Amino acid sequence: MRMLSHTVHQNEDEQYVSNFARARTWQLLSGHLKNLNPTKTAVLVEFLLIFVLLLPVSLVIVGTEPQFIGNEQFDSALFATELIATIIFTFEFLLRFWCCIEDPLYDGLSEWTARRKWLFSSTQIIDILATTPYYIDMYLHFVHPTRPLMAFRFLLSLRIVLPLMRMERYSK
Repeated sequence: MRMLSHTVHQNEDEQYVSNFARARTWQLLSGHLKNLNPTKTAVLVEFLLIFVLLLPVSLVIVGTEPQFIGNEQFDSALFATELIATIIFTFEFLLRFWCCIEDPLYDGLSEWTARRKWLFSSTQIIDILATTPYYIDMYLHFVHPTRPLMAFRFLLSLRIVLPLMRMERYSK
């Protein structure tokens, strides 16, 4: 019986730590949106995410200049930058998915109902659409590494416009 009691307390402690970490993550990633007093760390995270968002978009725009088209060094730097940004935004998206249930908007809903509502909100659909072109481009890069960049102008335009739509999150 003593062993069972210890296990129950250990599970309660783990649940508390998990809930605290989830709530803290939500506050870091979304606190400014809910008019909470964001900490310096939350503001720093927000500015870093904005920088990571704008850097690859800027490089894609610069890459349309004639002197950069076909430049292997520039293409490699752009690909690496986009890869790192995509990994960061995918990780951010997964963290937001994990901690979205801390949003008071979803009080009273089950965890999965809250996550489903969050996932199909307009902001998250924009995030998914903004990240998808990078994955498509990476896939095409590995399947057809010699493809000409301008053959995918539509994809290129999505890589510029959709990430800028993510900026709406930070404009509030």
